[in-house]
Amino acid sequence: MKNDLLALPESHQLNSYLERVASHTQDPSLRELYQKLLPISVPILETFADGTLLSPWKVWGGRYMVEKGWIRMKTFKEHSEMNLRLYGTDVMHNAYLEAELNELIGCFWLCARRTADHMVRFGIDQAGETILLQIWQNGHLVNKNVKPWRKPPRPVRLRLEVQGDGAMGYVDGKPVFNAPIQIPFEMGGGFWAIAVDDPVPGVAQATVQRLAAGPLPVHIASLPPEIKDKKPEDILRQLNAMPYDFSIMAPRWFRQNAEGQLIHMIGADAQIVRVFTLYYRMRLLPMVEMRTPDISGELLAKTAKDNSVQGFILLFPEMPPPAWFEQLERELESLPLDIIAVVLDKQNHVAHVRNVPLGYGVFPESEKPRIIQLEYWGADDGEDASPDDDSLLWL
Repeated sequence: MKNDLLALPESHQLNSYLERVASHTQDPSLRELYQKLLPISVPILETFADGTLLSPWKVWGGRYMVEKGWIRMKTFKEHSEMNLRLYGTDVMHNAYLEAELNELIGCFWLCARRTADHMVRFGIDQAGETILLQIWQNGHLVNKNVKPWRKPPRPVRLRLEVQGDGAMGYVDGKPVFNAPIQIPFEMGGGFWAIAVDDPVPGVAQATVQRLAAGPLPVHIASLPPEIKDKKPEDILRQLNAMPYDFSIMAPRWFRQNAEGQLIHMIGADAQIVRVFTLYYRMRLLPMVEMRTPDISGELLAKTAKDNSVQGFILLFPEMPPPAWFEQLERELESLPLDIIAVVLDKQNHVAHVRNVPLGYGVFPESEKPRIIQLEYWGADDGEDASPDDDSLLWL
């Protein structure tokens, strides 16, 4: 698709340019155009209350009619699919898309990270008797969950969530499958959309009463090198019961020595942690306790490969300068890795977080550090922390 440029891993440079232009241009029409393309940072809710379709949605492949409280989508006679695409979602990773579906002819889909090459989609088949969650990559179906299901004669609320390296579908607030489906780490971004389709052009149509979408918070759990006081499985079970959907598991398995080498501190429970993160489709990014920023991309890439992980969280005494991120980006630009720099501010109960912009991060990539909540396992001051905000939980 011609608009896939913003979904490429290298697109962070273009997004930075769009952000600068949107912030500084004096041309109102240009500012509005560029702001549409920037990643959305707040929830979008469309109820069609005034009989119109809000501007963040772009129509492709069909026509629509909006009345107070609903929209009817129908494909053009020469098209087998029509979709409503949400602007500003090409680099949205942890996120959700929700639609309240009433009438349907054909298939109905919620799509995430979609391009001509790949996508995640959740929806109802043509006969309305099966519900599906699929992963497409390189134009092929590579993973799927399927369940018999018949749409009731009433509106249903369908929801697709992407968290970490997994996706889950929901109907009326309840998960459809037992566990999230695996998303390949190297899958890039893409637009989020709702779609109707049918093998016969011009047939597919749907009536939708509500749309909602937006980013989901990123929650990180940092485990000690080895869980000693309790059984590891008990701690992991408690983590899973918390009111957080953890996207990243960051066991403190490495430290940097005085010579700049990365020393293993992996405990006997490492295999249990790996199985847990794989089952719940969290991203495994071991934490490295850094002494200095002196580390090469080559060493990080080799250590990641040798330990079968997708990247690292580098814990620094202070945030490295911008030149450090630029250098590491150049050294790692051809490799699918997720590298995150973190500095803890224990006094203010926050952590400062910044990605090396490689295009595979769970956090939205930015030239500025993000400030997220810092919580400690069992600490009283964490009780008021909101699951709706990004956080780092330290065990």
